[in-house]
Amino acid sequence: MINHKKIYIDYFGYAEGDKILCEVCKYDCSNPLYFEKGLPPILREAVDIHHLIPRGMGGSKLRDYPENLMALCRDHHDKAESCKET
Repeated sequence: MINHKKIYIDYFGYAEGDKILCEVCKYDCSNPLYFEKGLPPILREAVDIHHLIPRGMGGSKLRDYPENLMALCRDHHDKAESCKET
């Protein structure tokens, strides 16, 4: 298991093999504006653990801290990797 994934799982109390939901999908579905737009809740399983501060931009010092990690589905991870603002 990748080290940062193990850190994330241990910190948040997941067992290996537990289904972890994408943090962005969970936030979207809990946001009242989401329901006002009439959007159906979509909760996707996280497939990647994303570094909020990339290792190449100084995140290497923080890479082993849970505060620098976020569970994302493939769609949201691709968006985060392709857009500097996210």
